[in-house]
Order: sequence, then structure tokens, then C-alpha cells
Amino acid sequence: MNINLKDRKILFELDINSRQSLQLLGKKVGLSKEVVNYRIKKLVEKGIITNFYTRIDTSKLGVVIFRTFLKLYNLTPEKEKDLISYLISIEKVGWCVSVDGEWDVNFIYWAEDITDFSEFWRVFLSKYGDYVNEKSVAVFDRYIQYPKIFLLEEKRIDTIPSFPCGRSEKIEIDAKDMKILSLIAGNSRIPTIDIAKRVGISAKLVSYRIKKLTRLGIIQGYGISLGLEKIGFDYYKLHIHFKRFDKERVDSLIAFCHQEPHIIYVDEPIGDTDLELDIYIQNRTEYHKLLDKLRYQFSDIIKAFESLQYSKEHKHNLFPRKI
Repeated sequence: MNINLKDRKILFELDINSRQSLQLLGKKVGLSKEVVNYRIKKLVEKGIITNFYTRIDTSKLGVVIFRTFLKLYNLTPEKEKDLISYLISIEKVGWCVSVDGEWDVNFIYWAEDITDFSEFWRVFLSKYGDYVNEKSVAVFDRYIQYPKIFLLEEKRIDTIPSFPCGRSEKIEIDAKDMKILSLIAGNSRIPTIDIAKRVGISAKLVSYRIKKLTRLGIIQGYGISLGLEKIGFDYYKLHIHFKRFDKERVDSLIAFCHQEPHIIYVDEPIGDTDLELDIYIQNRTEYHKLLDKLRYQFSDIIKAFESLQYSKEHKHNLFPRKI
């Protein structure tokens, strides 16, 4: 599905801040707020925008992020559908996708602590363990999310923000702040007045609390999820295994990622991979060109790659809580 430059600018600006007003967005893209509103509705109807979400650094709330891959076997399409439906029904599973490649399913669980995840994991295995051939579990130490600059076919520049999460001291917030976060996490464009009604405080106080949460670094920004297949892009996951850990060279690799417009996430897990990259790119040929650049520039530290392709996103919420 072809989208023109104005729509691509709208998508990019929404990914920088999907909570900004229609009037401000209109000024940035050179359209009236009425036209911007119409175009956004059309982008949603066409499945190009699939979600408006809030970027939340859950490490500041004491939350531990567990990333799990599953290789399934001995199951029917109906049983696989049942397994995925079960995962996305779990409140603390905020992200779940189907995978092509070495694995079949990838999901992320936002846990209160290790015991919380362990209890969920034991129940899951009791229900579906007979269909799990292999599994890989890791904890996200830190991840960086980048805006989708590829929409404008430009290189990333330093004035465009990145959104790092993880490695933070816990910050105590009250129940009203937690409820505000739970409401805007999966719908960043929810009106302030609607939040106020559901939290039981004034709209002015909601605005103050959101600004406070942003100042504290708990809210890192507001973005959008895209129906990538609608705009001719594929979603790849690249696992990188190091020969050795050299902080200076790893930092150089992450700096390389910062300049690549098709790299959307850089994940630093504690588990069986050393670095994970989420990549939105036009096709396999372009993907392999990017792999070659990584391979040649960082051959001194990279031992091996593992490539996966995500075929369908079932759930996306970076703070999966209902309060």
C-alpha cells in the first residue's frame, strides 16, 4: 500500500510523540488539524497504524522484563491458536508475536519479581508443556528504542531522540499515578478528561502527574505500532553472539545501530544471546546488506548471527497492567 509524503510525515511525528495535539501535529506537517485528524483515522482504518502506545521505563517501577522464545511441536493449528490466545490473555504479557525461523512464538512478560514469572511459567508449562520442544528465556537488562526514521527515508540525526529503558533505581509512585500509566500505556491518545474521570481527579491534576512522570523518566515518550506488511516492510529479529566482550567495541556497535534508520530496538539481555536487534526493512536483500555491514565492521567481536522473521504481532503494550 503506497502512502504519500504527508502521511509518512504524520506517521513519523506520531512515532516521536503520539500524544501531541492535532493542532501541533498539523503545524509540523503543513496541514490543518481537521485534515490531520481525517488522515490519522484513514491510516488506522487501513491497518497502517495498529496501536498508539506509551514508552514506559518499567525498571523505574521495579518491574523485571522476561523475554521468552518457544519452539513448538506436535500441535494442530487450533491448539497453536489456543496457546497464543492464552498468552495474550495474561495481563502481564505485554508483547506476543508469531515467528518464522528457529522459533515459533516470542513473548515478553513484565514481572513483579522472579517468583512472579516463575509462577506464571509453571502454570503455562502445565497447560502447554507437551507442545514445547525448545525454550529460551532471558531477562532484559536494558533496551533502546529508536523512532521510525525510515518512514522519511533519511539517516537518523542526533536531534531525533532515542528512548533507553532499564538499569534504573526504583521510584515509588502512588496508586493514581499507576492507574494513569495503565490507561495511557495501550492508548497514548486517550483524552486527559477521560483519564480524569476514570482516576477520580481533575484534568489539570492528570496533566501535572503526567508531566511529573515524564520528568522522573518513567514516561519516556509516546509512539505508534505499524502494520508493516501494509507499507511493504518486513520485521526481522537479529540475535548476535560475541566472541568476547569488549566494552569499547560493543559501544561502537551500539553507536552503529544509532545511525541505522532500519534498526528500531537494541536489546541487551542476560541469557543465551549477547545483543538483539529489531529491524524494520523492505526485503531480505536489504536485510542481508545490513548484516554484511555488521559482519565486516565488527568481525573482531561477532561470532555468530541468528536471524528470525516476525510474521504477526498479537499484542503490544509496554506496561501491561489493569488497575
